[in-house]
Amino acid sequence: NAAYVFVDKTTANALCKEISGLKIIDIALSSENYGIGIDKNQADLKTKIDQILVDKADEINAIKEKYMNGDEASYVGVTSATKDVSKAAQQLVVATNAEFAPWEYKEGTQYYGIDMEIAALIASELGLELVIDDMDFDMVVGAVGKQGVDIAMSGITITAERLGVINFSEPYFTESIVVVCRADDTSLDSCGTVIDLLTVLCVPSEE
Repeated sequence: NAAYVFVDKTTANALCKEISGLKIIDIALSSENYGIGIDKNQADLKTKIDQILVDKADEINAIKEKYMNGDEASYVGVTSATKDVSKAAQQLVVATNAEFAPWEYKEGTQYYGIDMEIAALIASELGLELVIDDMDFDMVVGAVGKQGVDIAMSGITITAERLGVINFSEPYFTESIVVVCRADDTSLDSCGTVIDLLTVLCVPSEE
């Protein structure tokens, strides 16, 4: 009765840290690029954000690494300002769904996670006040460009369908999909390729 979960590697790492008796089979079944969704009517904002991703690559990588390594002492809480339409030019409004640790989550009144710290860095570089607009994930992409929302950051995969609605920054993270199983399950240990994995997982064993 082996059980396997297919999940992104970042989440897999977090699960294995929180739940004992699990392990990751470190073979990428597929990969996807995460990007920052940007209002199509703000081409200049996309240009600026893309440049920040280049200029601040080391800082952004450090943010990603500390969350992936579970270095909780280094996590920085991000406080959202109050959205004020009269100050739209002075605010960067970010749509997110703060229920996707370690990318974004909320404790009390503060936001934590990879995306939230990167959003704070971008706002600082732009000289803008950061506003975090927390909503259901299904609404995040569609909110961009509406009601003052400038960008979306919520572990969003770049897809052709979404590119029809919003612009995307250059990818800031490439995520792999991996298998998580019980630590005592050795049936996948000898696998070295995706074909090996699929052979074990999908081909019925002979009794």
